[in-house]
Parts: sequence; C-alpha cells; structure tokens
Amino acid sequence: MPREQATKRGRGLPADPRRALGYKLYSQATLLLAFVAYLEQAQAVTVTIELAVAWATDPAGADLVWWAKRVSVVRQFAGYLNTIDPECEVPPARLLPYRAGERPRTRTRTARSRR
Repeated sequence: MPREQATKRGRGLPADPRRALGYKLYSQATLLLAFVAYLEQAQAVTVTIELAVAWATDPAGADLVWWAKRVSVVRQFAGYLNTIDPECEVPPARLLPYRAGERPRTRTRTARSRR
C-alpha cells in the first residue's frame, strides 16, 4: 500500500490515544515506516500474514524477541487498518515465538475442565 494512501486514510481520524497521553512511540514509528516501504517494494495492495511474517523475520539470524517485536508492530497496524480495509489480514497474537523452544499456548483438556 503506498505511503500516500495510508496517510490519506488517516486524515480526519482522531490522533493515536497513546501519543495524546505523551507516549513517543519512536521505535514503533520507525518499524512501521520500514514495513510500509517493504509493502511498497512488494507492490502489495494490503497487509497479508505472509508479507508480515516475511518482513518480521527478514534478518534471518536475528533474535526471536526482535522478530516478535516487529510482527507485533505489524499486528497493531493491521488491526487498525482492518477497520477501514476488510481485505487486510491481521496476524494472530503470538504468531512468532519470542523465546527459544516456545510453542503457542493451547489449553489442555485438564485446564478446560477446571473452568
């Protein structure tokens, strides 16, 4: 999605409430701009889970925490974008493990029966 299109969609909408409360969000803004540039290079029309994972895991030897942070930024952006573009795919939470050997959480039969 072209950067101009993303900014045009945002006009007239309320400012990010976290920024209104004083949060700076420097690293998130930098990562988000890098992801939008990646989408432009891929000539993508919208966010897909495949593109999000490809971008988030781009530095192949990077730490798992870094990958998780990158996909988290994309997930938050995609969640917002999905409200105005239903074709936008939102990556699921904990899509990428952030610690070695970690698996996505699933409830066991005993955990479900305790409820």
